[in-house]
Amino acid sequence: MKLTIPLVVLCFAAAAAFGAAPFEDACSPLESNPARGAAGGGWHVLKEDGNKPGDPKGFCSWLWDIGHFSAGNEYKGKLPPPERIGGRDIPLTDDALDSIRQTFANARANGAMMIVRFGYTWSDACGCEPSNFDTLLAHIAQIGGVMKDYGDVVLAVECGMCGPWAEMHSSNYLAPEHKVKLIDAWMAALPKNVALLVRSPSCVVEYSGKDSETFMKLVRSGKYYEKQPAQRRIGMYNDGYLGTEWDYGTWPGGKNSFTRAQGVEYLEARRNVPYGGELAYIGDGEAHKVKLFDTKEYNIVEEWYRTHLSYLRNINGKSESLPRRIGELSFSHEYDFAGMPDLHEWYGKDLRFFMREHMGYRFVIRGAKVMRDKIEVSIENTGFGHLLLKSAGELVVGKKSIPAKLDLRTLKPGETRAFTIPIPKSAQEIAPKVALRLKLATPAEQEIKFANDALWDDSLAAFALPSKGERK
Repeated sequence: MKLTIPLVVLCFAAAAAFGAAPFEDACSPLESNPARGAAGGGWHVLKEDGNKPGDPKGFCSWLWDIGHFSAGNEYKGKLPPPERIGGRDIPLTDDALDSIRQTFANARANGAMMIVRFGYTWSDACGCEPSNFDTLLAHIAQIGGVMKDYGDVVLAVECGMCGPWAEMHSSNYLAPEHKVKLIDAWMAALPKNVALLVRSPSCVVEYSGKDSETFMKLVRSGKYYEKQPAQRRIGMYNDGYLGTEWDYGTWPGGKNSFTRAQGVEYLEARRNVPYGGELAYIGDGEAHKVKLFDTKEYNIVEEWYRTHLSYLRNINGKSESLPRRIGELSFSHEYDFAGMPDLHEWYGKDLRFFMREHMGYRFVIRGAKVMRDKIEVSIENTGFGHLLLKSAGELVVGKKSIPAKLDLRTLKPGETRAFTIPIPKSAQEIAPKVALRLKLATPAEQEIKFANDALWDDSLAAFALPSKGERK
């Protein structure tokens, strides 16, 4: 189903007629841009029957609790609360699978893009996974059978499945051999374009079959995926983000894990997969003690760029201590680092707002030249990361739409590049203006908006074509 998108495009007269303002970042929210930024959402419980499909909208997280299909198991001498599980290991029912399928179909119809996770409890209870690990693997295969037709609406799957909140800790199924089977099962089940995000660096290291130092040498050489191609699709999600200097145990270091410095270096090499999760849920006192926000101790903005931070579920949680604490700080010259993008427009803005609006990509038009037969547009990516899905341009002349190549996936953070878009010879006979739209190359064709408010109006804004007397 094709999503009808209002035509909102860039407005230019002849380039010489403009001052600097149209080509500056307006520092406005771009929360509607797909596959980046705030990815709010929560847990949805699936039962054997009576399930209703969800209706995802925008960029969102969708977490499914499938504990009703689990017998549970004993973890450290304790059984899970009986109300959290179904009491027997059974396959996902057709009703549950249909609910998942229709949720994905609704996401496509709505032009949504999803971060997905499955687990056996949305609580702090342990041992809610099936009593038989093979049942868990079979559930992944069933989910993959549904998801294979909806790779265009799922940006990434958070590996999940094990532990409280499916955060991949406090579980009987996280020995190295279990992690390998878990990752292999998802790799076999997922569409080839969908990334798999694991909760901890130990999953990455132990899956590689090497120790952390050896694996990091392969990362530095760019050869970490040569003998293990799945590593190119594996990234991380971080549900303890910025809660402490080691993100609540995310970066413990050691033989089978990473220190924070190693983790940043690893994620820096993972530019083709998203990185995100949740800001840690901590108290006010803890939030004010985190040294990561002390510019004399650490440059957290540089880390955001190096790790290509692309989404957080609770970045908008102003009632939570950590988002509120970040919002009390201001972005300034103190965060400058070598090679950073042009961010002068953002000095003085609150750091939480800056953080949210730069997760993933942020495209700023830095210049434009309109000629008889082409438009040259200079675009800078000031975001922390890359556009992870193929984009396309579209020229609109009168009522006629003409496809145009404009794939910005390779535009790196901090890079400015000129793109040339041909104008059809007949354009000026049809209309005095030509409009450019940027969108994802997906069935829903989600719109991508540039960060230049001065170049937009409420309906149709366009490049003014040179008059016949100006043609050369």
